[in-house]
Amino acid sequence: FRCKCFALSHVSAPSLNKLRERSYYMIFAKVSSHMTSTITTRCKFNFYYMDFNQKAGQKFSDWKKTKLVSLLDKLRIYGEQPLSYWEQERAGSKDGKILTIYGEFPVRSKTKFKNPKKTVPHQARWGRFRLGAGARLIGFVIPGDYHGKIHQNTKMRFDYNTFYAVFLDMNHEFWK
Repeated sequence: FRCKCFALSHVSAPSLNKLRERSYYMIFAKVSSHMTSTITTRCKFNFYYMDFNQKAGQKFSDWKKTKLVSLLDKLRIYGEQPLSYWEQERAGSKDGKILTIYGEFPVRSKTKFKNPKKTVPHQARWGRFRLGAGARLIGFVIPGDYHGKIHQNTKMRFDYNTFYAVFLDMNHEFWK
């Protein structure tokens, strides 16, 4: 870089500044392009639907700091790939996956949670992310056939690559 500056010593200051700006822009554009080229494939987490009013679930404040840090670390890692990737990724000693989409809310005999029908869309496909040991993040995704469709009221597009968190389940009580 020093050699380039020396070689450009005969260029006027305004011209040199334009060259520098263009150079910085080109470097930023290259880095930015690399960082965003896969942005649409990365899954997203939404916490709007969190329900802290159930006995089986917990609030963030109920979890120890180390467990919360672990949750955030896992969400960061999970955000590196699409949800479909985590549905295939093995975890646990059985045939478990990191993300399992069950579809319907579990029947009463299989869960200690109550279906929050009034707040969660009826099209919700329920599932869970494994967080380690017995801890799970429970939530839902929208059906694949909604992906890309425009919501009639908001005029925004649906995205099936978003996991809508609803419950913190420290003791694996959502689906037994």
